[in-house]
Amino acid sequence: MKRLLSAAAVLATCAVPLSSQAQAQEASPLEQLLDINNLTRAVIDFGVLMLRSQVDVTYEGISVSRAGSEISIVGLKFFPFYEWDPEGFCEIGIARLDLSNSGRPGQSEMHIEAVGTEVASACLPPEPREALSMTGYPGIDVERLYVDLSFDVGSSALDVDGHLALKDAAVIDVAATFDYFWFRDTGYGDPDPAMQLSSAVVSIEDRGLLERIRPIVPPEAFSFDAAPQIVTRGLQEALGEGGFRQLTPAETAFTEQAGAAVGEFLGGAGTLTVTSRPRTPVWLGPDTFRGPGDVITMLEPKIEAGTTAGSASMVPASVLAAALDGGALGDAEAKQAGLALLTGVGAPLAPALGRSLLEPLAGSDPEAALALAGALADDDPVAAYRFALAAAAGGADGGLAALDGIEQDLTADQILSLQTTDRGSFISGVQSVAELRDGALAALMGVSRPRSYEDAYVMASLAAAAGDLSSAALRDRILRRLADHGGDGWEGTFEGLNQEVLGVWTGMLAPRLSGGN
Repeated sequence: MKRLLSAAAVLATCAVPLSSQAQAQEASPLEQLLDINNLTRAVIDFGVLMLRSQVDVTYEGISVSRAGSEISIVGLKFFPFYEWDPEGFCEIGIARLDLSNSGRPGQSEMHIEAVGTEVASACLPPEPREALSMTGYPGIDVERLYVDLSFDVGSSALDVDGHLALKDAAVIDVAATFDYFWFRDTGYGDPDPAMQLSSAVVSIEDRGLLERIRPIVPPEAFSFDAAPQIVTRGLQEALGEGGFRQLTPAETAFTEQAGAAVGEFLGGAGTLTVTSRPRTPVWLGPDTFRGPGDVITMLEPKIEAGTTAGSASMVPASVLAAALDGGALGDAEAKQAGLALLTGVGAPLAPALGRSLLEPLAGSDPEAALALAGALADDDPVAAYRFALAAAAGGADGGLAALDGIEQDLTADQILSLQTTDRGSFISGVQSVAELRDGALAALMGVSRPRSYEDAYVMASLAAAAGDLSSAALRDRILRRLADHGGDGWEGTFEGLNQEVLGVWTGMLAPRLSGGN
């Protein structure tokens, strides 16, 4: 399986988001050579040839999307050789393998999906193979396996979503959010991970596995009455390090919760879910946990039966019904339903309805504004920019990045028309050049107050008039930034602002600031 994942990694690097134009019916030899499909297939062929030096591999066919961002391989087979399989019976077959890599600049979205994977029992070492045989499974049959990775280069944040469906056995879902994810070079070979975990959910759903293993385990393990005590005592023994340390109240509560949940799961609850949402993100590394008790203290896990990994994000049926019928919803309920409908996670995808629920909240809820900005960025950048202004000014994580990104799709005239100005009261109360300089920077950034290039220009011009060179540079930078966006009428706007600056300076600020900075 390690080699299988290596194969997927090699091929996934070929699925890069490149744009291409429709190929002419009769392309020249040079155009054929540079065609993205041909380039991608050539890289894949080379990767397969390199991979064959590690493991025997064949496939029936490969298709590449027109943009080159998606690759599909059908009839893929691996024939690894293991010392316990001298006859060479080990075979791993994948009916279809899909690889894609997309996302905006600074954001990578990778998807790996395998459908119809069959692993022969001969691929397993003797002991696992014997255990598998006792359950009656001829091999490992994976109906579907996928991994979604979303990585933000700027923050190094990573979202992971995984799904594994074993035929007639179980379904395992995994979701994790890392505020930071990378590796540190130790200088001694393998790098150390540097991961800051903010949440993780693991869920298993029984689809026949428990019934298969029931005959080969002690009867008390499946006893609804005995299983909770067995699990609780086992965990308490592990956490208590064989009786050498006293369990904390949190550890005791977890062991009892785990015992009860496992008992319900074995009794027919269907699913078992372990959730970790620590109050503060946890740095994970080789020395994070000095003992089993640290896992409970730091990760604050919760274990439940009858729930799934995605159930926490599901909108209650009553709230969704009210949203559909136009009923009254509180702000928290409207936000929950709006985000779910906008993204299709927690409720069916209904962007228009989700937008209608979130728009009234956008002025006071930066997270709602950011969600709307992201949803509209591609199709309606003008509307998206309005929401991004609110998200950034409200301090939403990622709000400033969204604002800068959407702004690239607008002309200077559009940008100025969408921004609001509010400099009068601020300037009338200014007592120092430093206040003007800080106000200009805040208006330029758009974080602590809504972005306004007009306000920033006026404040920077006034500070520059008082001799502040950094403000003069900021003033000129605003003009260069707008010039890069093009447009026809914005220069006249700033000629008028120069007259405003002159009037404010001579009539108000010059006497007030003449005493120095």
